[in-house]
Amino acid sequence: MPINDLNKLSLMNTNSNRFCPRKPSCFSTKYRNADGSCNNLERPDWGKSFSAFGRLIRPQYGDGVNTPRLAKSGRDLPTARLVSYSTAPDLFSPSRRTTVMTMIFGQFIDHDLTRTAPTRTRNGESFNCCSQDSQRFQACLAIRVPENDPFYSRFETRCMNFVRSSPAPLDECRIGHREQMNQLTHAIDGSAIYGSTKDEQDKLRTFTDGKLVVQIINGEELLPPATNSPACRIRQRGLSCFEAGDNRVDENVGLAALQTLFLRHHNKIAAELKNINPGWNDEILYQETKRIIAAQIQHITYNEFLPVILGKTVMSQFGLIPLRNGFSNSYDPSTKLTVYSEFASAAYRIHTLIPSAFVLENGQGGRIDTLQLSDTFSNPSALYRPNYMQYFFYGMTRQRSGRVDNVFTREITNLLFKENNSSAGLDLVALNIQRGRDHGIPDYNTVRSFCGLNRIQNFEELANYINPYVAQELSRIYESVDDVDLFVGGFAENPLSDGMLGPTMSCIVARQFATLKRADRFWYENGRSESAFTQDQLREIRKTTLASLICENVKVDMMQLHVLLAPSIENPLASCNNILKPDLSFWRNEPVWS
Repeated sequence: MPINDLNKLSLMNTNSNRFCPRKPSCFSTKYRNADGSCNNLERPDWGKSFSAFGRLIRPQYGDGVNTPRLAKSGRDLPTARLVSYSTAPDLFSPSRRTTVMTMIFGQFIDHDLTRTAPTRTRNGESFNCCSQDSQRFQACLAIRVPENDPFYSRFETRCMNFVRSSPAPLDECRIGHREQMNQLTHAIDGSAIYGSTKDEQDKLRTFTDGKLVVQIINGEELLPPATNSPACRIRQRGLSCFEAGDNRVDENVGLAALQTLFLRHHNKIAAELKNINPGWNDEILYQETKRIIAAQIQHITYNEFLPVILGKTVMSQFGLIPLRNGFSNSYDPSTKLTVYSEFASAAYRIHTLIPSAFVLENGQGGRIDTLQLSDTFSNPSALYRPNYMQYFFYGMTRQRSGRVDNVFTREITNLLFKENNSSAGLDLVALNIQRGRDHGIPDYNTVRSFCGLNRIQNFEELANYINPYVAQELSRIYESVDDVDLFVGGFAENPLSDGMLGPTMSCIVARQFATLKRADRFWYENGRSESAFTQDQLREIRKTTLASLICENVKVDMMQLHVLLAPSIENPLASCNNILKPDLSFWRNEPVWS
């Protein structure tokens, strides 16, 4: 049977169907299920956590089914570390307009949508793919480090650990090519705050007045201490890493600060709703608060974040601009709610935005502290210091992010997740390239064609569309222009005139967010269903800005209205007292369904 026909076969009606995931039973409700199931009442498994990523384009595996992508000649592609240091200089090129908050909010959305499961041993342990016997493990895909590596050679490092992502069952338990498992719900629903299973959500709840668990430090609410965090690098006695809906909350301290803001915001809204509706019980308060916050996150994403990343032209082309009033009729139950592999494994890995350090400010332009990014990996201890939450938010809304280009700070190309007593870490660019090959992500040229762009014939022509220096380096490294990895070519593209991304990555990102809008039954603008907001409530949701959330939950006095953009004449600082926020009185005696 041809490989392309394999996916016509299913195990559902065979003796092996006991290995197939069971479809959940559904009934229509006002609230989302914790695991994302039953979002689509006809296809209850669509969007569920621990299900496969979707695809926009047929994958390119070496054997057509499972093994990592190869060059068109059938030979191995150049090692990902060579591609990284040859095409991605260890520099930081600051943006003229976007702030570090753009990077942090973008990362938060990523952690609300995507978390790939690594393959584990039978005992649940991690693989060391740089060990002598690692070649016998099919899960291993270690990255070879060249002998003359400009950084790692001084440590005699010849191997970078890399474990393949865990495979996932296909829809209808079909047989076919390898797909990867998304451990999170496939919707913008606040799962980074709350979790993607009922057990995760219950662990973070107080079960009193709808609130989430906190720890009080210096009179302020912080995230609860993590009960199991083996990667935590905090060494101060009495301090611990944090717990949140997504276990990468401590990946860097800026992300932990934003997660803390959303924790505070949840408890603030829950308290206001209880004051307005004293008869509501804990479950109603929790679910209504969670519903409001998910809507606010969706609104910020489409009203503030995506216009900066994509620009208004692409936003309009893909129907992403939020309505100013009224309800949307965009929900399409025939559209599968899914996160695409091309998005999760390449196009949304916008790591060029990442700064080398966090600059903390006091709100009057005075610098309080500077924390090297690599010192904050899995170490959010700075948030335990008095007033550091506001210092972080003043800093992250003033400091410039990086630009979208082929330049990455050495904090992530040489020092990613380095241990406290080490001088070297991992290379995130190399890991991104290798992850794309592991996932069978098609080459850059194929994705260009999918997006309606002309197919590039040679490296000389490529120089018309990407950084010419990068095109020259790619011609030296790759055998063919058809071999270039999507991550490499996509982020070297010249950006569109009113966005940050080039045309190929804009295409993938826009298609993803169009799907997240059309395929979500609980989309905040939807009307005519039991899950819909009233006209008055939706009007209040639309007042939400990331600036208003910061003003409400962090001790800051002044903030520019658009915090993803640096303060300017067009985006001046304003008193928090003058920044609009939603009026929750429109939730008084709101009818509640089970």
